[in-house]
Amino acid sequence: MFIQKTAVRNREIFAAYQQGESIGELAERHRLSEITVHQIIRGERHKVAVSVDAFYREMRSQKPHPQP
Repeated sequence: MFIQKTAVRNREIFAAYQQGESIGELAERHRLSEITVHQIIRGERHKVAVSVDAFYREMRSQKPHPQP
């Protein structure tokens, strides 16, 4: 299965956020606005909740790490 570059980037952003990196740090690293990073994180949270993709099913099966 082919995964687009932006999907990989978005997954990396979400994982880094889950590990405690701030939206500002992620925006700077990926050269995106903070608003864009926030939207990516919201989208990835939704995918974790509902996607049938194996990547997101695996994330659902892991213990959640709540973020504010």
